[in-house]
Amino acid sequence: MIDCYLPWRYFIGECLQNGKFPFWNPYQNLGYPIHSDPSSGAWYPIVWLIGYFWGYSIYSIGFEFWIHVFIAAIGTYKLAITLKLSNPVSFITALCYILCGIFIGNSQHITYVISACWLPFVINYYLKICNEEKYINSFKAAIFLFLMITGGYPAFTIILFYLLVIFFIYYCIHFLKLKNKTDLVKFLARNVLFLILTILLSAGILLSIYEASPYITRIGQFTLTKALFCPFSPQSCISFILPFATVKNIEFFSTDFSMSNAYFGILMFLFFILGIFIKKPFQFKILFYFGLFALAASFGNYLPVREFLFNYVPMMNIFRFPSVFRLFTIIGFLFIAAYWLEKFLNNNFDKSRKSLKISLITLISLLILFILTILFYENTAVFSFLQNDLFTFSKTSSLLQHILFQCAIQLVIVGVFMLIVWKVKERSKFIKYTIVVFAIELIFNAQLNEPYTTYYREFSAKNSNNHIKKFPSGFPPLPDVKLSDINSSELYYGPFWKNVNIFQKKISPEGFNSFVFTGHEYFKEQSPLLFKKTIDNKIVFLCDNVFDEKDIKVFEKDSVYKSNRLFFKEKEFEQLKGQSFINKNSDYAKLVYFSPDSFIVKTNTENKQIITLLQNNYTGWEVLINQKSVKVYTSNNSLISAILPAGKNTVCFIYRNKGIKIALWISVGTLGLSLILILINKRIAKN
Repeated sequence: MIDCYLPWRYFIGECLQNGKFPFWNPYQNLGYPIHSDPSSGAWYPIVWLIGYFWGYSIYSIGFEFWIHVFIAAIGTYKLAITLKLSNPVSFITALCYILCGIFIGNSQHITYVISACWLPFVINYYLKICNEEKYINSFKAAIFLFLMITGGYPAFTIILFYLLVIFFIYYCIHFLKLKNKTDLVKFLARNVLFLILTILLSAGILLSIYEASPYITRIGQFTLTKALFCPFSPQSCISFILPFATVKNIEFFSTDFSMSNAYFGILMFLFFILGIFIKKPFQFKILFYFGLFALAASFGNYLPVREFLFNYVPMMNIFRFPSVFRLFTIIGFLFIAAYWLEKFLNNNFDKSRKSLKISLITLISLLILFILTILFYENTAVFSFLQNDLFTFSKTSSLLQHILFQCAIQLVIVGVFMLIVWKVKERSKFIKYTIVVFAIELIFNAQLNEPYTTYYREFSAKNSNNHIKKFPSGFPPLPDVKLSDINSSELYYGPFWKNVNIFQKKISPEGFNSFVFTGHEYFKEQSPLLFKKTIDNKIVFLCDNVFDEKDIKVFEKDSVYKSNRLFFKEKEFEQLKGQSFINKNSDYAKLVYFSPDSFIVKTNTENKQIITLLQNNYTGWEVLINQKSVKVYTSNNSLISAILPAGKNTVCFIYRNKGIKIALWISVGTLGLSLILILINKRIAKN
């Protein structure tokens, strides 16, 4: 979160506070359209609010995390109420959800947390679209889906789309069976409104992604191997009962430990097992079977499901991490468990005690068996582990120690719940005690895992935040040095070691981001000598040596690159090769003004030559010479170049994307109108 999301959000906040929309980030990977990066938060209203009013710091990104956890509880509670669960069961379900394996295991991935936050809201209001003849639900569902699209990880939205399609098909069939054309037409109208509103609200980010798709590595060159990276392996299923085991021995789990946790409470998991065997309403069945399918997909290369989705299902071939599917497994399993608990508390409180007792005794027996087996076969150094390795990121503890301790804790929790089931006959007292046990269980087990996946104790928030304050604010002039002379490592501190140049306000050819231009990556990795020579220039430089891109391999082989040599694609090279370019030592190009999306340069040259800006060329970049637009060329696979006439000139490199600006106004206008209509509807409903 500190290496990726904080620098990006810090930059977005700086833009907004300086009266700019975050269109272009010039500081990373020789510049990229940050508005096209779905993970940046550039289109996310909550990032706008935090960035504009407070700016981003260690504290504000922490606040962003916690507020989403809290909101997720509200959304889960509302969804449970919509599914006709009682208040106590809805409360327990919400508690289990916000302390589940996604929120704990993926705490560092704020986009995962945001997706998990808004997912229950979208499902909730879509079910209301299906069941209530109120068009206002289409507005609400669209807003929450918009928040999920703009703030979350795209994979979750793609998977959610198919869940909503299943609900849509089911209800269409339902209305057709009833032969009620009026209700079917109204249902379709509500869905059309929901779809149109979502598109209008998300116009900015959707257009941004569409424009970027031809430029970025992720689209078009994404392979099955990448799509299978970091699964929720079958071994990780131990996390349903023993989540503390998953933060050790990555080799055993064959995945990253942030991707191996699907815990939502050992007692709730027991209720889920019991809930499989009872009759359920169709909404719960859909959630359950979709969750089961998602579990199979989350296994990655252990089963053929993810490969099938990659090859044959639209949009399933553009994201990594099969483990993302486990969120839908958690949702499906959790609500089956909640439904069983609801039936137990309200219909079969006395009748079902016997089966619950048998299940608890079986679970207790299994936990005891685990403990005895480990103690028999392994010297676990229990006292040393308890003294040195709990509630901290331990480098010395073992997988078996974690399993042993977790089994002991779960045994105590299940044992206490067993006593409640055995002794407490009054329903209201049983509910209160159950909530207390659930809270203790979930919070304690979260604290066991969090030193590994949530927080970092070696450096304090105060010192880390003070480090950020050392950097310049706003957008100061760029240093008049070669890019190769800029050293970001001197500003590394504690958790800050990636993307620090964004804080430093110095342009870098490097960057820690999965959103990378194909041209830039090819330039950097396939022609490393050319790349090294090219960044041995200032941000704007002049040259008179132009070559066909086909010659790169020859130059690479002979290692005869110079910093003032540029290579162009065949079509552009044909336009340039017949012209006479001459560069002299007395010629100069001086950067006189800089902002993230504009560079103004004063030049004085005796002859015509090529002027180049060390930024990636992209849709929206214009070059104006003496206020007249000129043709923009792409050099070295990615850079912005233009023909500079002789004499004194003012050259403006400006990023202006009119389509994105229009989409921004459409998004903001639709959001404002939708919120006004929701408030009016709420006031009318009260009256």
